[in-house]
Amino acid sequence: MHILGSNVGHGLSVAAGDLGNSASKVAGNIGRSVSAILAKAFNDFVRLVAACETHEEEDIVIQAELANLKRKFREKDLRGNDLRETLIRMVYCEMLGYETPFGYLKAIELCSDPNIVNKKAGYITAALCIPPEHEFRFMIVNRLQMASSLARTTWKWPQR
Repeated sequence: MHILGSNVGHGLSVAAGDLGNSASKVAGNIGRSVSAILAKAFNDFVRLVAACETHEEEDIVIQAELANLKRKFREKDLRGNDLRETLIRMVYCEMLGYETPFGYLKAIELCSDPNIVNKKAGYITAALCIPPEHEFRFMIVNRLQMASSLARTTWKWPQR
């Protein structure tokens, strides 16, 4: 009976090892896909904020990032994926309690991007960052109405 128990125990440990290896492979793939989605600059920024030991250090890092975001938003050729990455950093600053009204218009601009991922990022950024009483909310509603009317005119219902 003891021999049978040790064989079962060995089989379980082998199965657990295989499961652990599979979990490691999945975690590695998830880690790679997440890093492919988020730019290295954003990851570095998050790590830098996390490494701050005092609120004053964090404030210095965030203020420097806000100045960087303002500079990036003034660039004429900031579009598509680059704009999305910049808005992600803006949302992170908003999450930390810093207001970023200088980026609201860029978020609305991204709502019109032909790339669905960028468009989604624009709408999410606008929803998270723009206060409900802000006048730019009307621009978001207009964008949604334009997209809705465009979808109705281009969509053909199948005939029965």
